[in-house]
Amino acid sequence: MIHIIDKYYYEFDESQYILYECGERNKIDIKTKKPTGELKEYQDCLGYYTSLEGMLNKVIKSWGNSVANAQNIKTISKHIKILSGIRDDVLKATKGF
Repeated sequence: MIHIIDKYYYEFDESQYILYECGERNKIDIKTKKPTGELKEYQDCLGYYTSLEGMLNKVIKSWGNSVANAQNIKTISKHIKILSGIRDDVLKATKGF
């Protein structure tokens, strides 16, 4: 897998780009449905894209929305500011592709 930025990675083949979110999360006990206190690695597929640009736009929106939720953003101007900053970070990481 190829690292994009933060917890986002991708793979590709001759026809598509496959976007993943990877990281760690709390392990849940199957019987009790409660966290065990242990961390386990995860890899979630976020989608399949025919263009690198489309995939990077998904990264910007997904990462931006999770940041906005974590910061409890209540106005559109603050949300757009976060998305713009993340877009700049992604473009910097991808050399403006």
